[in-house]
Amino acid sequence: MARKTEYDKILSWLLVLYISLLPFEEALASTLGSILKIVGLIIVIYCLIRYLRSKFTLKFLQIFLIIWLIYSIISLFWSSSFYWWNYFLKIYIGQIGFFLILSMIPSWRISLKSMRFGMILGATIAALIILILPQASLITAEGRRTIVILGSELDPNIVCSIMILGIFSLMTPLFDKNNKTNLGINLILFLIISTGIFLTGSRGGIIAIIVGFIAFVFLNMYSKNSSKNRLKIVGTIVIIIVIIIIVWNILPKELISTRFSFSTILGLNENIPGVHNRYTIWKYALTVFSKQPLFGYGSGNFLIALSKVYRVTAAHNMYILLLVENGIFGLSLLLIPIFWTVVKLFKIKQYIVLSFFITILIVNISLDGITYKYFWISWLYAYIVIQQYRKDCKVI
Repeated sequence: MARKTEYDKILSWLLVLYISLLPFEEALASTLGSILKIVGLIIVIYCLIRYLRSKFTLKFLQIFLIIWLIYSIISLFWSSSFYWWNYFLKIYIGQIGFFLILSMIPSWRISLKSMRFGMILGATIAALIILILPQASLITAEGRRTIVILGSELDPNIVCSIMILGIFSLMTPLFDKNNKTNLGINLILFLIISTGIFLTGSRGGIIAIIVGFIAFVFLNMYSKNSSKNRLKIVGTIVIIIVIIIIVWNILPKELISTRFSFSTILGLNENIPGVHNRYTIWKYALTVFSKQPLFGYGSGNFLIALSKVYRVTAAHNMYILLLVENGIFGLSLLLIPIFWTVVKLFKIKQYIVLSFFITILIVNISLDGITYKYFWISWLYAYIVIQQYRKDCKVI
């Protein structure tokens, strides 16, 4: 039987604050940096002071992340631009440092329920701003919406990715008998967040959710001892179909035609030679990669490398970004612990968390996810689930 343990309440509320602020990081900035960065620093300092006497042990995943970080530092020797190497390395050190500290404290001190609450809260606030506060949201010519705060326009694809965290957090209690929730409230929140996601017009986000949910259904329907969950899965499918129908009828017609028609959902309308789009970027990026395939062009140097054959632009794909910057060797250092996480979640039959993590990995096919906190928070959540399962503890 799982043992009940007391989580760290101060850390719990700090994480709720940190995670709920994720959608607004780009806007909530000060002279000291973003408010989110300040909260993250407070969390790190608190953990170091509170658990200073705890035994911090490096496990498989942490070791690979540290090796990848060291490799990124060493890549300065073959980087073309010190400025971009320095700029992105600071981001990587911040993200990985936060991840490492929280992943090395006793896992039972972190409340997964609180992390999910933060994801739901942040996603709901973001969706409501998009839905009912036109003065704080931006409507593009395509009918897409995003958040505008203090004059800062947030990337709708990033906002969508963060709201995805909330969607899967709402689904978790439905398939976990230890997590009770109000079904009616969950359905309302699911409808609000789903509408917000569609209004961002993020095709990559929608594709990722569909694939992630299909993976979840497949894993549950064809796993051993899954009969007790099948009725829940069928009910969930029906509910989601009803919600999609409702949302579809709410969406602006121009948004459906420009972002969610059959020809545009996969970006086929962009696949035109000479037109600046993701396909063009990826084509030139792979050309650049082929010239230095083993070790790449150095951390943060994607922009410089691509500009040699195309123009200065973001990769819009985490894996291609890492392939160009780190080469096959560096990319492997990061993919190995990611694959390890996927395998472990599968082995312990945490299918909802596995499908959630798969969704985030798929989102990163169209986003440079490694530089954003939503990716590291989703990975941290998955890792804590694995560690708590190993310790056989139930966090109350």
